[in-house]
Amino acid sequence: MKKLTGYVPLARKMKGVAGRSQAVKVSLFLLMAYLFLWVPDLDFLFLGILHHRSIITHSVFPALVFMFLGWRIGAAPIAGALVGLAVHLSCDLLSPMVGYAKIWLPAP
Repeated sequence: MKKLTGYVPLARKMKGVAGRSQAVKVSLFLLMAYLFLWVPDLDFLFLGILHHRSIITHSVFPALVFMFLGWRIGAAPIAGALVGLAVHLSCDLLSPMVGYAKIWLPAP
């Protein structure tokens, strides 16, 4: 882990949470992966402000926010959240980009 800390700034802050069994770590990983499958679709709550598939919610921005705010909870939940976001965004890449399914960028 010492070699990794020089390249990844969060690796120095990431804590190995003592006392968690392997089953708890796997459960947290799966729970966060499932919850973060739905995070990019939070733009449905803000349709007056954002379009569906806005660049704010359908990018790496939610992952970065979660990584910087949640680094104390351990590596397993963060990894699960990143997997959930990655699966959602990769599924959006495979859907047709017509009509309602277009990815919207902010106006210049």
